Amino acid sequence: MSTEFDRQALVNIFVTEAADGLGKLSAVLNPRDGSSPSQDAVHAQYIVAHTLKGASSLYGFVGVAALAEVLETALECTDDQTPEQWSQRIATVRSLTDALQGQIQKIARDGNEDRDACEKWKAGLSPTSPDPGSHVLTEKALPSVLESYPDA
Repeated sequence: MSTEFDRQALVNIFVTEAADGLGKLSAVLNPRDGSSPSQDAVHAQYIVAHTLKGASSLYGFVGVAALAEVLETALECTDDQTPEQWSQRIATVRSLTDALQGQIQKIARDGNEDRDACEKWKAGLSPTSPDPGSHVLTEKALPSVLESYPDA
C-alpha cells in the first residue's frame, strides 16, 4: 500500500466529513421558511467550524483552516447582536460557508485547495470591530472573491 494511496483515502474521508458538516451548517443558515436563523441555532454549529479548522490544518490545507478559523469565531460570538449586526453576521457566515464548500469541492476534484482564493476572501473582509467574527464583506470585494472560485 503506497503512502499516496493512504493520504488520498484519508483526504477522501476529510472531504466527506467536511462536506457533511458544511451542508448541515448551510441548512441551519438557510431555514426552509426563509426566516433568519436564531442565534442559538447558529451558535450550536460552532463545532462544525472548529472541527474543519483542525482537520484542514492536519492535512495541510492552511487556506481552508484560516477561513474555518474566521467561521469559528463568527459562530462562537453570537450574543448581543442588534438586528442589523445579526443580518450582517449571517450574510458573512453564509458567504464564508459557500466559499468553504467551494474549497472542499476543489479538494475533492483536484486534491488541493486554492490558497490564493482563500487569501482573497480574507482580504475582502472589512473589520467593523476588533472581533474577527464581526467582519463583513465589502461590496467592492465580494464580486472579485466569488469569481475566483471554480464552478461546483
